[in-house]
Amino acid sequence: KSGQDDLYAPDEGRHYVYNVEFILNNHRLPISGKDDLSAYKDCTNREFGLVPCTYSYTVYPPPSYVVSAASASIFSKAFSFSKEKAARLPSTLYGLIFVWSIYLTSYLISKRRLIATYITAGITFIPQFIFTMSYTNLDAHSIAISGLMTLAIVKFVLQPKSNFNKA
Repeated sequence: KSGQDDLYAPDEGRHYVYNVEFILNNHRLPISGKDDLSAYKDCTNREFGLVPCTYSYTVYPPPSYVVSAASASIFSKAFSFSKEKAARLPSTLYGLIFVWSIYLTSYLISKRRLIATYITAGITFIPQFIFTMSYTNLDAHSIAISGLMTLAIVKFVLQPKSNFNKA
């Protein structure tokens, strides 16, 4: 039985069960259309349109879920966390990477710590951001990558040309 009782976020159960828990139980990545067939039975007509049964919770890129599975395995044993809650830790880490990236990017542009702090707080305390960084999902992983890419682009643009000509 899955520890679905520890999964409170909408959709977290599917992200966890069809990816993280599958990896933990089977020691391999899930195969879309084979290992997620039970997900298809939940496709129903919705009030505002049809939700087609052509999606799969295992077609996502797996690295984020592999990290969540490793976290679940390690931290559930080391600290007596439930595997479901331990699988959330990478999303929190990804959120912290994004916050750090936004702060550094804002500081590089403004050259003022107070402005960087205000911008970072303005983004960080958006309720959807906090929510997304608190459960097992791919959005947290994607936003961490976006933050790092933004930081890299800003550093590249702000770098004096003379530094690029040195070899």
